[in-house]
Amino acid sequence: MSTTEILNRANLKVDLFTLVEKVSNHYKLGPISSFAPIEVGYEDLNIKLRAGNGAYVIKVFSKGKSYRVVKSYVRGLVEFAKVEIPCPEVLESKNGLVYKFTESSSSAYLCVTIFFRGQSFSAQKITGADLVKLTRYISRIHQASFPITKAYDSWGTINLLREFDKKYSCLAKRDFDLVYPVVQAFSKLPFAKFTKSIVHGDLQKSNILKNSNGGYCILDLGCLDYNYSILDLAIFLSQFGYGNSLVKNKKIYKIVINEYMQSRELNEFELTALPDLIRATYAIYLISANYAIQSGDTSSQTLNWLKRSRRGLALYQY
Repeated sequence: MSTTEILNRANLKVDLFTLVEKVSNHYKLGPISSFAPIEVGYEDLNIKLRAGNGAYVIKVFSKGKSYRVVKSYVRGLVEFAKVEIPCPEVLESKNGLVYKFTESSSSAYLCVTIFFRGQSFSAQKITGADLVKLTRYISRIHQASFPITKAYDSWGTINLLREFDKKYSCLAKRDFDLVYPVVQAFSKLPFAKFTKSIVHGDLQKSNILKNSNGGYCILDLGCLDYNYSILDLAIFLSQFGYGNSLVKNKKIYKIVINEYMQSRELNEFELTALPDLIRATYAIYLISANYAIQSGDTSSQTLNWLKRSRRGLALYQY
């Protein structure tokens, strides 16, 4: 991915060094040692920066996100930290937690966080102890309470029906045949019976880090929402069960559900619907990956989502 493509995420008309230098000076981070964009993801521009004696991440929010959405994202980082949900520590500048960067007739909102040195679960195996600990954090997320301004997520499980209606024509027959039964089942789910709470909305492997000391960091609150709590469990289980046998997946499922219900109840409607919501998560990823490819995105990231979602749906067919 070129620097221009990365900067276009935030619609900035400056070179990367100018951006990093100005941010470093604004936050008084010290002399710059190195910096590099983080290419994972589709929307925001994330840059790892070494300056002074520290390591940081500059998160430049995508051009489509309003100030209210950005403020909500940063508020989430602060509020989660208050209830011991591990997430990046956000720095405050003289202008507050959100900085409006302006240069060369372009502008973007950004924040700076302390870099967490760890590996994502895309690069390491998850253990039973990890599952228990992460499920406890999910429960804490669902017990948090603060105002949220959400941004629409075209990859979000809850938006399956809308995205299918808009994009089904991009699906090859093999993928349409996998997705259509899931859409039909999803349309009949009794959502009115489900409990709502704050949800993370994107609990995938690349958004959860673990370091060598056993510490965790939950990243990317871009899908933060007030929605059905069961969605987070469906997304989490779809990602951390991927690639396993059905027997092993059932073991993971049991660990997560049993731990979650130690602190928050799931009713019979939610438990019955959970397998359909796991399938729905794979389905919207398959739709979105197909659409991205048809729009010219053949990156390894997108091709990997295509492969993973196909495999997930094939494994969990009705």
